[in-house]
Amino acid sequence: MKASVIIPTYNRSNILKYTLSSLIDQDFPSREYEVIVIDDGSSDDTREVVESYRGKLNIIYYFQEDKGFRVALARNEGIKRAKGDVLIFIDTGIVVGNTFVREHFNTHNANNTQEKYAVIGYVYGFSYEHKEGDSTPEFIDFNRPNQMIQKLKQSDYYCDMRELVYSRINDDLNSIPVPWMLFYTNNVSVKKEELIKAGCFDEDFVRWGVEDVECAYRLYKNKLKFKISREACGVHYPHERHTESNHISGKMNMRLFYSKHQDDVVELYSTCSTFAFIDDYMNYLKHREQLKEGPQFSSLLSEDAVRFLSEEISPEKNIVFGCQDGFLLDVFKSAAATESDTDLLLKAKESHSDINIHRCLGIRTPFKTKEFNASIIAGTGIVLTEEFLNLQVFEAIRVSKKVYWLKVQNCPDMTEYEYTEVKDLGNGVVLCKIGNKKPEN
Repeated sequence: MKASVIIPTYNRSNILKYTLSSLIDQDFPSREYEVIVIDDGSSDDTREVVESYRGKLNIIYYFQEDKGFRVALARNEGIKRAKGDVLIFIDTGIVVGNTFVREHFNTHNANNTQEKYAVIGYVYGFSYEHKEGDSTPEFIDFNRPNQMIQKLKQSDYYCDMRELVYSRINDDLNSIPVPWMLFYTNNVSVKKEELIKAGCFDEDFVRWGVEDVECAYRLYKNKLKFKISREACGVHYPHERHTESNHISGKMNMRLFYSKHQDDVVELYSTCSTFAFIDDYMNYLKHREQLKEGPQFSSLLSEDAVRFLSEEISPEKNIVFGCQDGFLLDVFKSAAATESDTDLLLKAKESHSDINIHRCLGIRTPFKTKEFNASIIAGTGIVLTEEFLNLQVFEAIRVSKKVYWLKVQNCPDMTEYEYTEVKDLGNGVVLCKIGNKKPEN
């Protein structure tokens, strides 16, 4: 078996039939591909719809009890049952043309390349929300997918929302440092051996969203390249989405994603809107590269400055964001700290083994709301760009009652929050106190 098409579904039998019908007349040998429908506990006639395709498709149906949103488990059940070398994942309501399976399979096996790929198929009409009454072109006819797709290819209407990124990078997903963030399982494929090697889908994700991106992140860590296929395309059947609840679930799953992969890129990604993140993250990388080595407070602060800071900021229960080599922990007698640089973190931990120091930038932290009396934004105030610095202030305000900022000459400014200068400490360092968020214009 060369390919397995895996479709998780839940109570959408009315549009599942369009997906299954479009998979019948593929220009790929019928004995070389199978369709696996994993039912996440439907109460409608999904089983009967699937059974009606026996004899038309090499089809497998598996039902799992409805215990909430378990799409990660559903896909894993599909993987267990799959006999194909290439696993193709689509959502219920994705309608494909008759070259779909072949295009996915060939993308993995083109030119006898040794490169391993995660393939992202193009999805016309894919957006985060659809409202009843939204207009569609006259030629959108889900009963005639081949003709519909040909007309869509000649039109600039009904584009995949990721087209905003694809067109900017000329479809070269590996030209950006975060191609995994575009891997949505409404139309993707991966070789089975690579997916198993990466650990498949994480079944801890039991709410809507992010479980596919988290899986893609692990594939990326395993050195897979990412490739878009405009030919392995599908069309998204319009249906209402639970936008507000999905938004809440997505945010919760972002935190879960970060709890599993505590590094800079996931921490930053978990705080941003998807498409803004690419520019913001690339700006951050350029900023870090330009800095090479940021100034150390151990060399910037004089004895008088250290004495003033020790007296000004209470030593009771404070946290330093960006403690660098640990020097500031002695200055403030801190209870906790963050540091993202691995070498500096090791130094800080060696000299302060009794202090809770987390490896992170401090935009997402595990600390409780108002756990600290004061936060001091220090080293991270130098290495973060303006966009992310504002996000860190938000987190610092969340975890503490007061927020201070050791502002360094030529560092990014804090544009979204008011602050007052407390004292010029010399050597380009100014102690500032953060106030309220500035009113929007």
